[in-house]
Amino acid sequence: MKGRPKQSSQPTWAKETRLARWRRRVAATVLGLMVLVGSVGGAISSSRANMLQSRLETGQIEYVYRSDSPLRQAERLVRSKGATVLAKRVSSPNEVPAPAAKSWVSDTVGILNPHAVNRINNMATELRRDTGAELVVVTIPGVGAQQDRAQQDRFATKLFNFWGIGDCQKNNGVLILVSTGDRRVEVEIGRGLNRVFNREEWLKGMIHSRMTPFLRRNLYNEGLIEGVAACCQKVVESDREVSSPQGWRQCATLLWGTSGLSLLAVGILLGHGRLRRPPSCSSCGARMTRLRLAQKEELEDGQQAEMELGSVKHILCGCGRPGCQKLWASTGVRSFGGAQRMGGAVNRSREVVLSPEEVLEATRKRKTLGIFEDVPWLSRFQRCQACGYRTAMAQATMVVPATTITPGYKEVSTECFFCSAVFTDRTFLPVRPVLRFSPGVGSSDSSSFGGGDSSGGGAGDDF
Repeated sequence: MKGRPKQSSQPTWAKETRLARWRRRVAATVLGLMVLVGSVGGAISSSRANMLQSRLETGQIEYVYRSDSPLRQAERLVRSKGATVLAKRVSSPNEVPAPAAKSWVSDTVGILNPHAVNRINNMATELRRDTGAELVVVTIPGVGAQQDRAQQDRFATKLFNFWGIGDCQKNNGVLILVSTGDRRVEVEIGRGLNRVFNREEWLKGMIHSRMTPFLRRNLYNEGLIEGVAACCQKVVESDREVSSPQGWRQCATLLWGTSGLSLLAVGILLGHGRLRRPPSCSSCGARMTRLRLAQKEELEDGQQAEMELGSVKHILCGCGRPGCQKLWASTGVRSFGGAQRMGGAVNRSREVVLSPEEVLEATRKRKTLGIFEDVPWLSRFQRCQACGYRTAMAQATMVVPATTITPGYKEVSTECFFCSAVFTDRTFLPVRPVLRFSPGVGSSDSSSFGGGDSSGGGAGDDF
């Protein structure tokens, strides 16, 4: 008879069993979250697409605000009409005063003259009336205690998010932030403008060609007017594209499709084992039904090793035909008298009256009784090539890693914990491809005077 599993490996078996159980739980939880996120996200995307579609059908591509945003109403109550001038570097969006009522400029450094402020306000007001977009210009002495480009970019993102610039449906806000102490300009844009402004790196090229030449010579009025004019023109030209509901419909379809696939995966994961059919009876050929978990004494040595490993769940099955059930069940066939036919109706019993040795002998030949093997998902145990039981585990060892010039190979060693057989296989690894990355254009989060948000796509430059 084959040897028992090695005692020294039992802690490893228990660990693998727990890992497989937790992998299954984590997978089901993640898939459930994907179902929830996909359903909610699809509903939100669909509602936004319907809203934009109704605007297009009624000819209202442009958007007009009914009133000022809550942020502007609150700022109007606590701030005087005079401009606030900051004398120190800022580190939080709370330290930057919002633009005054009917203004889109917050010149906290005092570098813009009234003529430039009026020009910017007129262009921003016209842009808001025509497209619903909000464009804000802010000047600050500096960000943080020292010059740091990453910190300046994050501050622009935080300020954009804190104010929430742009239409909440179109996400078409623009924030132009000039830090005189850091000699840097940052342009943050809403989520809806990412594709338009970053197509062929338009935003990055515009800042470099139209704004920084003036800012380097301290001509802040001319540089900001040029940048505002370019951004306003780009927003107006792309308003029909931004207002199209096609992107939101594609997003809703993708999210709902992901939700459906995740739901299907959850069903398969939780119903694994129930979808597989039990064995057939060798006496009558009928399909058996599940009775209970098999006891250790009713299994062969290899199956007992699988039970200890947790690699297979053994379920005892029995044939429900009247002639077969009476051989293992505690009750026999129930007969009917009179005009009713004999047989057919059987008392449902799951109590096996046979001894463990008799059950073992019956399951070997599948005579009225059988063993259904339910293999759990996400388990590292596999079937051994020598003994045939699911008691083997493979472990890969990298021998020569693959590079972009030469191939490599790794050795996969498979050891059986029941029969102690060891198999070694060598797998060659192909040459790694050369990955080429293109430079990005920055990142941003979300925000809005009118409720817009941004998911990345701003740009900046030193001057």
